[in-house]
Amino acid sequence: MSKAPSDNLRYRQPTNSTDPTRRERRYLEVLWYLCHRHEPVLAVHLVRWLDARPPTVSQVLRLLEGKGYIARSQRGDIGLTQRGHAQAQQIVYRHRLLERFLFDVVQVPWYLLHREATDLEHVLSERLVQQMQQRVFVTDTSPYGHPLQLGEPAPASQIRLSAAPEGSNFVIQRIDEEAEEDQTLLHQFAVLSLVPDMCLQVKSTAGLLGLMVQTEQRTITLMPEHARLVWGVVERDRREAGTLPDV
Repeated sequence: MSKAPSDNLRYRQPTNSTDPTRRERRYLEVLWYLCHRHEPVLAVHLVRWLDARPPTVSQVLRLLEGKGYIARSQRGDIGLTQRGHAQAQQIVYRHRLLERFLFDVVQVPWYLLHREATDLEHVLSERLVQQMQQRVFVTDTSPYGHPLQLGEPAPASQIRLSAAPEGSNFVIQRIDEEAEEDQTLLHQFAVLSLVPDMCLQVKSTAGLLGLMVQTEQRTITLMPEHARLVWGVVERDRREAGTLPDV
């Protein structure tokens, strides 16, 4: 399984300040995602998400704590400090903006956007950020469906595809950030057109091989662990919210 990006030596960079290194920026980004799940955040979650070795995760967390970006409770829960939250939010915004720019302007394939944005985010100047904003200002989400305005919570009507009722029409809104780490999975989603705004019919939720859904082109069977990484709404909820006309 291909992970993007890998946790290896290319994250190392010399620094003489308390600014986060490239690797530390990556950890702050993931910590921001985890903290916004409103669940306890533990080192083991970073190990899984980043496909990293536990000693490496422990080392990076110690460095982030020493620089004042995170704090840990006696139970081991990890939280972003005020400084850490501000830094992480800037990183997430730049990452999503860069994905949007690479998709709309440079036309990088959808499934490669996360990896390319991760490689480039740390070298963006404020001037480049402003230039990209001028070119994607009419769009309010990343190509994976995540809001560019980070203060906006996900609509309460959004549910995981794995929780969609059998027989319902399900409209994909976003792909979970954790799925973006797996380039092979993103490529599969792209081939199957499991992308934001795609409408599916949930045919069966009790199959031996997983969840069965129907698109206009094909019938797809998804493993439960993959279906839970796709978020959306049933069409009824979209009509009630006034975003779809009644027919």
